[in-house]
Amino acid sequence: MLVMQGTFWVAENGDCEDVPPLDFASLEQLFAQAAPKTAAAAKASASAGAPAAAAKPKQVSLIDGKRGHNVSILMGGKIKIPPAELRAAVLKLDPRAVGNEESVAALMQCIPSADEAAALEAYTRSGKPASDLADPDRVLLEMHSIPYVEARLRCYAHKFAAPHKLHSASQVCVGTASQV
Repeated sequence: MLVMQGTFWVAENGDCEDVPPLDFASLEQLFAQAAPKTAAAAKASASAGAPAAAAKPKQVSLIDGKRGHNVSILMGGKIKIPPAELRAAVLKLDPRAVGNEESVAALMQCIPSADEAAALEAYTRSGKPASDLADPDRVLLEMHSIPYVEARLRCYAHKFAAPHKLHSASQVCVGTASQV
């Protein structure tokens, strides 16, 4: 084995040449993980003046997890309006909320079922703030607060379907008239 001058590799006979000593204390300090805090230690640090606002508030979810996930996907992908602005946008038929057939269909999927509506009403009657609800729950709460929301959206969906139906009906009429 060829040993280069000035390196710390072991020579062929097993002797170490100029091997620097390892400082295990500094290595341990550099690469050690901090021990996880226990509940008592966390409580003690909170009472010692640590800001309580730094802790993320717990969000309440009244709907099924799968349903909440689906509503989040619809709101993030097709509608892109914050829950606080959703009610006003639907009532005004804002093009950002109901600008195309897909948006209307997505909003129709965000209408709460009877069980979900009952749970949302019970939550609001209890006096708890709506800001504590998770985003999908707030979307359903906003949709529930719109009078006749399902009928409104179904009626507005005809705006997009009517031109296609009229065109296909006129084609049928033209075809029938040419045969006569």
